[in-house]
Amino acid sequence: PAVIAQSVGGGGGIALSGATGASFGSFAGGSGGNVDIATDMSALISTAGLGSIGLLAQSIGNGGGIVGSATGTPVGSNSYGAAAAAISSNGGAIDISNKGSITTSGRHAHGILAQSIGGGGGLILGERPTAGATFRAGVGSGGAVDIVNTGAINATGAGAHGIVAQSLGGGGVFSADGAALPGNPGTTGRAGNAGGTGAGGRIDIVNQAAVRATGAGGIGSWAQRRGSGASGAIT
Repeated sequence: PAVIAQSVGGGGGIALSGATGASFGSFAGGSGGNVDIATDMSALISTAGLGSIGLLAQSIGNGGGIVGSATGTPVGSNSYGAAAAAISSNGGAIDISNKGSITTSGRHAHGILAQSIGGGGGLILGERPTAGATFRAGVGSGGAVDIVNTGAINATGAGAHGIVAQSLGGGGVFSADGAALPGNPGTTGRAGNAGGTGAGGRIDIVNQAAVRATGAGGIGSWAQRRGSGASGAIT
């Protein structure tokens, strides 16, 4: 990705090795903080390659982050998300204001991706996980996600969306591949919560520019909030 802004409570971060047998996530609990990204009209972001997202903002409570393999090898780690399942840990608020131009050309290379997760989890970058991977459910609510876009976005790769916004409670994930995620009963398709306790937050997207997702399976604007409790509205 061109720009990553990430706040993770309880352990985790970024792991792009695709190593087998790893445990990636929290052993202590802790909430994610607020994440703000702002670009001006002179900004020009251009990426090429698998999973090469333009702007990526992420706040996660109870451990997790970004895992995957930039080479396209399926993720082999055996567990992601909340190990401290009983500790309530929330995702923080995400606020993105983009005025610049974003162009991506890789598979699953979204223009903007904003993700707030309570209870552990995160983003599977590149390819979907292997059959041995599991996603641990935790406790915590997702935060509010606000995106204001006035810059042109062009995502041309297969499975690449223009704007992605997600707020999950009870742990969860966004996966590059559309197949069902193993060990994560609450998940349908490419994304969802992990079956723990917590509400998804509200999502507001304001778009005032051309957003194009021209690759196979590409979606202009994609939003999801999900959790065990009452979740906020998508606007």
